[in-house]
Amino acid sequence: MSDEAAIAAVRRWFAHPAAALLHPQVHWRICPGMGVEPTVYVGPDDVMGVLWPALHARFSYWSQKADEMIAADGGRVVVRGRIIAQTRDGRRLSACFIDIVTVSDGLIVAVDSVADTATLMPDATHAR
Repeated sequence: MSDEAAIAAVRRWFAHPAAALLHPQVHWRICPGMGVEPTVYVGPDDVMGVLWPALHARFSYWSQKADEMIAADGGRVVVRGRIIAQTRDGRRLSACFIDIVTVSDGLIVAVDSVADTATLMPDATHAR
């Protein structure tokens, strides 16, 4: 898969997240501290039916904006961006994130997502 095709697949996801863009065995990993468990989701049903509802249960608003996409080896795309969220009690938050997205045959097969959880979960205790 070309770098351009991999980036195009990731752009489609950020424009309109949909299960059809995910490989049947997609592995989606989020960093601990995001306020949802577990931290690994396998398959579109897990991503769309468990992870996204868990985020939306914790936050009244959740959006990710990709600021930059850089092609890497092996069909990987590094995405740098911002999470814009609002907590259930009305606090507005903005945090940086980095996603490493692996694409094969036009489908997302893996995501490793790291975010500034100290900003997203300011009341949580974080290890130092």
